[in-house]
Amino acid sequence: MRACFKLWSAVAIGFALLAGSLRAEFVYVANADGNISAYRIGEEGTLTPVAGSPFPAGNDPVSIVAAPLGKFVYVANVISNNISAYSIGKKGILTPVPGSPFAAGILPTGVTVDVLGRCVYVANDVSSNISAYHIAENGALTPVAGSPFPGHRPVSVAVDFWGRFLYAANEFGGVSAYCIGESGALTSVAGSPFPTGRGSPASIAVDFWGRFVYAPNWDDSNVPAFCIGTDGALTPVVGSPFPAGLTPHSIAITVTTHEEDDERDDEN
Repeated sequence: MRACFKLWSAVAIGFALLAGSLRAEFVYVANADGNISAYRIGEEGTLTPVAGSPFPAGNDPVSIVAAPLGKFVYVANVISNNISAYSIGKKGILTPVPGSPFAAGILPTGVTVDVLGRCVYVANDVSSNISAYHIAENGALTPVAGSPFPGHRPVSVAVDFWGRFLYAANEFGGVSAYCIGESGALTSVAGSPFPTGRGSPASIAVDFWGRFVYAPNWDDSNVPAFCIGTDGALTPVVGSPFPAGLTPHSIAITVTTHEEDDERDDEN
């Protein structure tokens, strides 16, 4: 029953996104000098600072994520080894949630939230594990039972759209794969971690429909690509890895419809 609810909730959010009923309002930027810059997005894409910006964070915030539907923001502070959590006000103002900041592992370098806004996951590089937290109604974080979960020096994490699997890019090579249980707990997928060649992945991304994983290698200057199996296991895409520019560090994936693809083909 819970699995069905989880599936249909994800589908509902997906349709809302594709239908354009949601729109971007605010931009939040993690700054190395220990704060978060906040901006309102104008009609033409211009950025106007939110009142009170920048907002204090921990020591050296390096990764930031907004929970679905724009309720909360979470920031990994790599030197203070914790997670700053904020609620987002109507005007984009950030207010620390009760209990913030929350303890993480050593050198937390990546943070993500599942699409339903149930859990936060943090890649802890030096402690070589992944912290998992439940998100309370007020945005506060409580550790998932069994957290932190063993990793392989993870530096970046991503959850597939359906909330079934979590993938971690590992500092010294490979992508670790986990099944996400109903409680948010992580179980390693058989065969994990999956090799990425000689390179060290700097970040990781899953496509919108949860079919593919991409993890750019910063020292090999390429992008390993994988197909996601029904059990979460990864198999290389034909032709992988694909060449990139010098030391790629970050990756983003767009969403489009078949109609938009056809229009672009006509234009070309």
